[in-house]
Amino acid sequence: MTYLEKREDVDPQKIGLLGDSMGGSHVIQAAGVDSRAKATISYGGPGDMVRWFRGLVGYQRFIEWKKRIEEDRRQRVTTGKSKYVSSFDFLAFSEREKAEWDEIKKTYPQQMPPITIETVEKYLEYFPEHIVDKIAPRALFLVTTETGIVVPPDETLFLYEKAKDPKKLWIIPPSTAEFRYATHMHGDGYTEPLAKAFIDFYKEYIPPA
Repeated sequence: MTYLEKREDVDPQKIGLLGDSMGGSHVIQAAGVDSRAKATISYGGPGDMVRWFRGLVGYQRFIEWKKRIEEDRRQRVTTGKSKYVSSFDFLAFSEREKAEWDEIKKTYPQQMPPITIETVEKYLEYFPEHIVDKIAPRALFLVTTETGIVVPPDETLFLYEKAKDPKKLWIIPPSTAEFRYATHMHGDGYTEPLAKAFIDFYKEYIPPA
């Protein structure tokens, strides 16, 4: 936002944030601590990373990950390096979503790169839900999918309950990952229903001159 404020073609009083998946968590955190964000859209971002991750992978795998994090922390002390792991291992995609992401990666091989265990550790120290109420009186639009696997709709509902007005909630009916993600990853922007909803929200709360 500091960069945008310095641009002559940007009105610093009309800066909006938009993030999806983990980016949806980041924009909540950013808007909660920085009032320069005048309107925020969070699309499928977890609010409590421990609750989200434990629910995603199950208790046994959660405990195994805690052990891996502890081992990696010790390794970093002696080597200065964190071990890389597959994003699929961390996120525990369903077979259907793995297949859909594999199709996307044929065109964009850099999607879903490996991540470090230290990154996983930092995720589990992250709680945007604790600060979402600080966004008000600025507007917040929370979006989720009814059939979300990686980030279930409950995460967005928890955020919505803690957020203050003005706030909006959209639960997208059952759809494929192609609808939710692939279009904007192919460089064409969001699918038309999503793009329209997002633009309409911004027009309402940070209308163009």
